[in-house]
Amino acid sequence: MNNPSWRPYGLHLAWQCVWLIPVPFGAFVSDKGFLTVLSFLVFSLGSLTVPLLQRHRQVKNQGYTLYASPGMYFYGALTGLMLITGFFDSLIGTSLWQNYYSRVILYACWMIVTILVQNLLAWGFDFWKKRRRKYAWSEFLDPVLYALPVPLSFMTMCFFPVLDTTNLDGPLIGVFILLGLCVFLLIAFVLASFALYFYPAKERFPKTGDRIVQLIRILCMSLAWLALNMPASPYIRFVVGHTPLSENSILTLLVPLAGETISIIAAVACSNLIPLIWNRLHRSQA
Repeated sequence: MNNPSWRPYGLHLAWQCVWLIPVPFGAFVSDKGFLTVLSFLVFSLGSLTVPLLQRHRQVKNQGYTLYASPGMYFYGALTGLMLITGFFDSLIGTSLWQNYYSRVILYACWMIVTILVQNLLAWGFDFWKKRRRKYAWSEFLDPVLYALPVPLSFMTMCFFPVLDTTNLDGPLIGVFILLGLCVFLLIAFVLASFALYFYPAKERFPKTGDRIVQLIRILCMSLAWLALNMPASPYIRFVVGHTPLSENSILTLLVPLAGETISIIAAVACSNLIPLIWNRLHRSQA
């Protein structure tokens, strides 16, 4: 990690491709229905697990590794896999996908780009992790980086590609299930991020009164975010109205990302009133 050259990182990515690509690529080249599906599953699971095993082996045998920390690698790998898969799915149904040779080339490119993006995100998340809570703006940015990558990358994977409804009869129940799952993931990740990040540990808040204030702050923060994200709120109607679904548009990712970043920052900012009020009351009583 002390070597400033990018060459070790390039070799690191190249060896990761050697480990992950040959088996699923061979299955896909067979062009058999079952094997092509199995190829995707093998590569997806391999990209999430094999590097972690390699990391453990490198640390044990060499004492260092270029991999990100296990948690941040898995977080970055999962986010990258869903993002690139969503963009890749938009090519299915195009003329390039109908030709066998171009389809094989596209699939190989998808695997290579996925590995690259997974590692870049993992290194980026690891860089951020080492600098949490260090700056005045950390409590605004840190919850965003905890809460949004997985839900929004899942949403991109589901709703970036164009959805062909010409052969679908009846209600699009699957689409509504996916939308509901996206909303559930977003709510779960945001509220969990608020609770875990702002939890008043005794090391940071030794006084019982301060811990109670922080718990009230978490509650107010969560309520403020939920209020902003109510379906009837003008804010959420604006975000939903400007988010193109199933149109191969990058705005499928960027609009919710910008909107939810603003709503999380606004909720955290509103919750800052609780400690301010508490401190003022405490001073007036003193």
